[in-house]
Amino acid sequence: IDVAYIKDVTINKTGQVRHAMYLSGVSDNYLTNSNTRTGYGIKVGVLEPGLVDEDAACFSSGQVTTHIQNTPLESVKEHSTDMAGYIAGSDGIASDAEIYSSYLWGSPSEEIDWLLDNGVHIINMSYGDANPTGEYESDSAYIDMIVNNYKITMVGAVGNVGTSSALVSNPSLAYNVIGVGSGNSGGYPEQFSSYIEYSGGPKPTLMAYGSGVSLPSISAFNSGTSVSCAVVSGIVALLMEEYPILKERPELVISTLVASAYQPSNAILESNGLNDQGGAGLIRYDQFHHAYIDNSYISTNIGVLQTFIFSKTMFLSQNEMHKFCIAWTAYTNGSTSSLKLTNYDLYLYDSDGNLVASSCSTDSNIELIQYY
Repeated sequence: IDVAYIKDVTINKTGQVRHAMYLSGVSDNYLTNSNTRTGYGIKVGVLEPGLVDEDAACFSSGQVTTHIQNTPLESVKEHSTDMAGYIAGSDGIASDAEIYSSYLWGSPSEEIDWLLDNGVHIINMSYGDANPTGEYESDSAYIDMIVNNYKITMVGAVGNVGTSSALVSNPSLAYNVIGVGSGNSGGYPEQFSSYIEYSGGPKPTLMAYGSGVSLPSISAFNSGTSVSCAVVSGIVALLMEEYPILKERPELVISTLVASAYQPSNAILESNGLNDQGGAGLIRYDQFHHAYIDNSYISTNIGVLQTFIFSKTMFLSQNEMHKFCIAWTAYTNGSTSSLKLTNYDLYLYDSDGNLVASSCSTDSNIELIQYY
C-alpha cells in the first residue's frame, strides 16, 4: 500500500484520563456520575512558569483565580492550563475544586505567600529544574519550611529523564513533598520517570499513570511526571473533601497514600520500604479508605533520644499482605543548612514479642513495612 486515505478519526479523549483513573482506583467515583466526591470546597494552587487560562472551556466561570504580578514573561501557558484541567476541569478528577494559579518567577516565595493568603489546601508543582542536579537545594528547603509551618500538602513532579541522567528535580527533592513519578499499567516505573537523588528526600514517593493523557477540552496528549503529579493532586482533592482533617495534616496524607499504594510483589525495596525507582508504587484511591481507618496520630515533644515512643496492637489476617507506614515532616527555616530530619524507625513484633519486620532508614521521613 503506497497511500492510505483516512476518512474519519475519533479519539476518546475522556477515555485517556479514565485509564489513568482506572489504574489509580478512582474510576468508580469518576465514571458513575454520582458526584460522590467532586473536590467541592477544596482549593488547589497551580504553581508553574505559566498561568492557567481561566477562560478555557473546561473551567466554569470563576473557578480559576490568577495572580497577576506584572513580571516579565508572565503569560498563560498551555502546560499549566492542561495540568489544571486534569485536576479540576469539567472532565477532570475533582471538577468542583477551585484553582489558584500563580506564575513562578525566580524564587517561589511571593507566589506561595499569595497561595497561602488565598487558603489553598494543595499546591501542585508540575515543574522542576531546567538542569537538575539531584542535590537538595534552597527551593526544596523553602518548600519543606512551608509544609512544616503551614501544613499544606505539596505535590511535585520528580522530573523526566534527560539526555544524560535520571536526576530528580527541585523542589520535589523536598522531604515534605509528595514526589510523583510515572508508572505503567503493571505498576512499574516508566523509563522516562526520574529517580536519582544525591541528597534530599528519597524520590519518587509514589507514582501515577502519566502516558498519553488527554481530555475532550485539551488538545494535547500529554505524557510525563507533570501529568502524574496533576493526577495525584486531583485525587488528594477528592480525599480532602471526604476527610477534612487531611487539609491540615500533610504527614497523614503522605503516610496513608504510601500505605495504600500498589507495589508489584517482585519490587526490590530500599531500607525505608520503598522502591528506588517507583517509590511506594501506584497511587490507589480505592485502598486509601481502608488504610485511613487504622491511622494513629503520634505526638512527642520530649526532644531527646528515645528508644520507644508509641505502640499499637493490630490483629492481622493470615495469608494477606499488610502494610504499616509512618511519616513525619522535616524541619527547616528555609535554608538547606538548617534541615532537621529526625530519625524514627518502625518495628513489627508478633504476639510472642519476636521481631518479624522493620524499616530503619536514616535518610527518609517515611518508613514502610510490607508484611505477608
